[in-house]
Amino acid sequence: MRPTFTPDSVIATTISEHLLNAGTFSIEEINAKEAYIIETSTQDNHYKIILLTQGDCYCSLGPVSLHMNTSCIGVIRPRQACTMLVDEQTTGFILSFSYDYLQLIAGMPGIILPHLHAGLSEYYTIPVAAAERVPITEIALQIVEEYRCFSSLREEMIRSLFRIFILYVCRLNEVKGDIDYNRCPPLVKRFFALLENYFLTLKMPADYADLLAVTPAYLNEMVKRSCGFTTSYCIQQRIVAEAKRLIMNSELSLKEISYRLGFDDASHFSKFFKKFTGKRYSDFRRQIINR
Repeated sequence: MRPTFTPDSVIATTISEHLLNAGTFSIEEINAKEAYIIETSTQDNHYKIILLTQGDCYCSLGPVSLHMNTSCIGVIRPRQACTMLVDEQTTGFILSFSYDYLQLIAGMPGIILPHLHAGLSEYYTIPVAAAERVPITEIALQIVEEYRCFSSLREEMIRSLFRIFILYVCRLNEVKGDIDYNRCPPLVKRFFALLENYFLTLKMPADYADLLAVTPAYLNEMVKRSCGFTTSYCIQQRIVAEAKRLIMNSELSLKEISYRLGFDDASHFSKFFKKFTGKRYSDFRRQIINR
């Protein structure tokens, strides 16, 4: 039985002190007797999938409030500050996993990861009908039971169940953002998976072409043919999305953000931000503060 929390309690998103593989995966069963708050920080490098089986809640993500209920599944990218208020009527699950864990259970994140991304969105919801929610909920319950078990095959069972769970979620995800990943060939899906993991350090199309063992021209042709954007554009937009996230969810200065994003100096980042957003850094920051 999980303990009771007061409304102002802050808890970590895990039902067990025994995390798999040094914290690469955890699951929380939401089933409280009183209201409480779940918080994640910009230092959290885990993806979050929120599945409610009863009730509803609001997730506060910077200036945005994401409404969650039983007719949808929530997906939140890593390093996204989130505050979730759960009342005593709400039940469900929060699954938290790292890129490395996804690689472990999928073999290659490029197979699964693109289906979890709605373009460059940091968070979104996936519609799910009542009938579709039943098997996903059953799998989540099985994962919880394995979490409480300490058999020799515990970790293998959880990996297998989670793989089925994530495949169900991916099949439900028909959200279309900037890029329709379902139309992308395997090479392009691998590019986007690599981009998600390395965009802070690798900023040139040639870097990704080398990792994929193709020429930059061929990679650019395949990416542009698949989604209508050049390789450079996709890299730049992922950096811009991360810049916006840092501005919205931290008190970091222009210099600190530019450093985190791998820019040599703040003026270079400032010009980059203005070029690809159409707004100066100071104006964007002021807009966020005044909301």
